[in-house]
Amino acid sequence: MGNYLEATKGKLCESAMPEWAKGVALKCVAHNNLAEMPFAVGKYYDHFFSSMTLANIGGLTTSSVNGTFNRDKSASPAKTKKTEAKRKQMGGAGDAVTASDPVRSAIHALSSVRSG
Repeated sequence: MGNYLEATKGKLCESAMPEWAKGVALKCVAHNNLAEMPFAVGKYYDHFFSSMTLANIGGLTTSSVNGTFNRDKSASPAKTKKTEAKRKQMGGAGDAVTASDPVRSAIHALSSVRSG
């Protein structure tokens, strides 16, 4: 770290950087969002679905983060105005969210752990 500190007069400290490198450094954003996102999504699912097993939370998290669940719907045009309105309302939601009411009801009846 000593090479990067002003206090130690390091060769890579800010005062020793050329002007072009300072300009590039100002445009860089240091973040860890892509590495931390699966943990945040998994924590959310664990809080929301407290009785779900860790294996299922892991699978749901993986499919949500890598884009399996949130597929781009722009490739397939909507057949009706109602479907188009639902897609706009839901944004980039997946098939489980944008499915027809009978399909969603059947999925809920078969897989819901909550009694309503």
